[in-house]
Amino acid sequence: MCVIPVPIGMPPERDSTSTRGRVDRRTVLGLLGSASIGVGGLSGVAGASDGNRSTSTDGTQRQQRQQQQQQGTQYSVVQGEQCFSVAPLSGEESARELYDLRIPERYEGDNGATDPGTGPYYESYGTRDLQQTNVSFAFLYDGPNGLSLVVVHDRPESEAGGAVSFTVQNVPAGSDWVVKDDLYVDPETGEEENFDVWDVDGTTHTVDWTWGNAHNDGGVLRLGADDFAVTVEPSFNEAAALWGEHYAEDPITDWQFLSFPDGRDDPERTSLDREAPVTVGTGPCGDGEGFETVLSALLDVKPGDDDARINSKSRGVIPVWVSELDDFDLDDLDIESLRFGAPRAVDEGDGATPRHDDPEDDGDDGLKVHFPTPDTGFEDGDELAKLVGKLQEDRDVTGTDAVTVFSPGGGPKGDGDDDDDGQGNGRGRGKGRDHDGNGGKDDDDDEEDEDERDEDDDDEDEGERYDDDEDEEDEDDD
Repeated sequence: MCVIPVPIGMPPERDSTSTRGRVDRRTVLGLLGSASIGVGGLSGVAGASDGNRSTSTDGTQRQQRQQQQQQGTQYSVVQGEQCFSVAPLSGEESARELYDLRIPERYEGDNGATDPGTGPYYESYGTRDLQQTNVSFAFLYDGPNGLSLVVVHDRPESEAGGAVSFTVQNVPAGSDWVVKDDLYVDPETGEEENFDVWDVDGTTHTVDWTWGNAHNDGGVLRLGADDFAVTVEPSFNEAAALWGEHYAEDPITDWQFLSFPDGRDDPERTSLDREAPVTVGTGPCGDGEGFETVLSALLDVKPGDDDARINSKSRGVIPVWVSELDDFDLDDLDIESLRFGAPRAVDEGDGATPRHDDPEDDGDDGLKVHFPTPDTGFEDGDELAKLVGKLQEDRDVTGTDAVTVFSPGGGPKGDGDDDDDGQGNGRGRGKGRDHDGNGGKDDDDDEEDEDERDEDDDDEDEGERYDDDEDEEDEDDD
């Protein structure tokens, strides 16, 4: 189904005031896009001037874009069954200049600030004409250095600021966050003084933003490929990692993707579901064309354990409850194709393969699969687990869940305490699902059965010993 964007109003008038928002990250983060067609180059539409910068295009750049449009380069946004085409904003200024992050000159850091020392500070000054109170938005920008994804949260002088977390998956090689709002370093101490957290290595990036009522937040991801399909996993408000940790909160009430077929003065704004992943990429909407989003699975790592605590040195297995998030049949899931573990390991083609699954534990809404801990690639301090696999018809499936990984004797805090109470520095997660109707004690109540199954399997595996990881953690706690 293709949905045509509908304009939803102009930004409200500004007034004045000042400051910068943590609770549990969403248990589910999972959906990937992969491009199936590719046309080099970038399409775009010339925008209007907004005073201190020009957004017009001319000469060679205009000719190149006309040629690319004739070749059929298109950009689309997909969320569930909704698909719509978007036109990038085009201009001759860099993406940094477009965003125009301003940070006091006493700070340093790889943040992409354009004019340190000249306020207003801690906001995207260059997108003020596009901002709306309590609205997060994104759009593609076609500038002199290529195509970028621009993200902006809220508008200065909102009631109380807010918090948002994004996990961006399938980031092309060579991509770079050329603006990190906020990331700044005190030159005297060398310490970061920002509250925001930027984990942007590899193909999966995680950013936790929080801001006060006199500012806003966001960033610019310059895409390292002409043919791409990146997926944004959103966590707004209470689901964001930093909600309530530093500031009073004013919830984001709308998430929009902007398109500029008629230039900057009249953007088309399409509202998105704030609880569902969105894929933006190269290609048109339509069956069998463009890019195909990977199906999303719902994971619950170590069901019944609220913190999903994993001993990185364990020789046991980790139970993972897998169910559908997107519409697909679990009976079609190729169990042998599954790989599970730290995202950096899974993204490189590694990770653990299934040790065994428990058919008797499967239900109408999911199945339980066990993965050997030593093969997962988890390290002390990891906070995210990832699963990838395929359906029988070769369709890709993926999903992620929050975890708390620790080393023996360190507990989640890694401070040398033997008392592992699960109150470490992980971002947290929702309660474990009660899949078997036993009050959320899924694996604890089945310890004996779990051990018996493991011992039976060990006999078939030349004596290699794998116990349930939960049981080994309990021994460490003692």
